[in-house]
Amino acid sequence: MMAGGTAAEVAEGLGEGVTAVDVGWVTAGDLAPALDAVAWELEVDGVAEATAARGGLHVLKMLERTPATVQPFEDVRDAIQQEERNRLFSEEYDLYMTELADAAYIVERLPEEAKGYRPVESPSLDADALGLLAPFAPGAQAPEVEESPGEAAEESSAETAEEADGQP
Repeated sequence: MMAGGTAAEVAEGLGEGVTAVDVGWVTAGDLAPALDAVAWELEVDGVAEATAARGGLHVLKMLERTPATVQPFEDVRDAIQQEERNRLFSEEYDLYMTELADAAYIVERLPEEAKGYRPVESPSLDADALGLLAPFAPGAQAPEVEESPGEAAEESSAETAEEADGQP
């Protein structure tokens, strides 16, 4: 590359596993620290010595440099307003979701095999004013699930039918 060859030609001559990559326009801090330090020392058309960084050895060539500029406010006003609206919305949304979570009344009814997958927090006194959370407190027995009268009747008739079939 120092003799004027392109990165692709040099990479091709070095064998398998060597590639030429155009990283495009970068600003300070975009590259790995070792490469960043080398890149900002190069002049236009300058080629750096091989530099060790993630992925192996890297050879940098500065193709072009453009000085930083400040865009006129009128050109960026809408983008700044939109970014600020998004930031304010995000803050308000996070606050709203936190308030909802704090005010929520959530009862977990886990299947027996899922119990113990994470600790259940103790309810606060004001959240359990009616005593509804006591059965779900840590160490409490799970409430028995009652069968509806229709389910019990169906099971009884099924058992009776089975007994009747078994008799001569």
